[in-house]
Amino acid sequence: MKVGINITVHNSEINTNGYSDLQSCVDSFCENIQSDYFINIIDNQSTGDTPDLINKKNIQYTYIKDQDENGGLTGAWNLGVKMCYQNNCDVILNSNEDVEFLESINYFVNYIFSFEDKQNSIFGPISNRSGLSTTHQARERDQEKNYIIETTNNYSSHGGQGYALNGFFLGFSKEFYEKFNVNGDIFSTNRRDMWGGQEVELFDRNTPAGMRSFILENCYIQHNKNRSWKKRSES
Repeated sequence: MKVGINITVHNSEINTNGYSDLQSCVDSFCENIQSDYFINIIDNQSTGDTPDLINKKNIQYTYIKDQDENGGLTGAWNLGVKMCYQNNCDVILNSNEDVEFLESINYFVNYIFSFEDKQNSIFGPISNRSGLSTTHQARERDQEKNYIIETTNNYSSHGGQGYALNGFFLGFSKEFYEKFNVNGDIFSTNRRDMWGGQEVELFDRNTPAGMRSFILENCYIQHNKNRSWKKRSES
């Protein structure tokens, strides 16, 4: 199994250089992942010097000068996911740079790779952060729990807490990408709401075609939550 992770770096209101978050994100992934891997970094108009980490083995770095031409955050997601697929990755992870990984990332990727309906399924972890669009993803890790939650496209499900997985971190198989991409893109760049539109659009568009969505409670992601991505019009 080969795992590809797309990590997006963004200029924001509170942090014009995302490299401090990026370093801990990449280091935590490399230290914990037990599979062959490819790391793809899409730098969407952040500032500062190029970090040394991009010279490491199995890391590809792309700088985007114009966020508007690229489609903003969603465009960076799409470009990176496509590159992971082109590098023959069996499991593709899409991540912002403000997360840190634990050993449980291996449970996450192995579950996706062996899941019997992986061509239809997208997965998310639980997180330490409140305020996620799917708030049942946001809770402290409980070592005694081993739950797999399948969400629905009914917004009132789960106590009205939302249904689409939050885009800070998502995982799926290459078969999922092959089935649900539209001209190579997984996410729509037509939505102008950059903090809650694309994940919901993906879910609503593909559920009629058999897409399923799962939260794997055995995978815990530390989310440092850089809240203030600049909108494309402000960049």
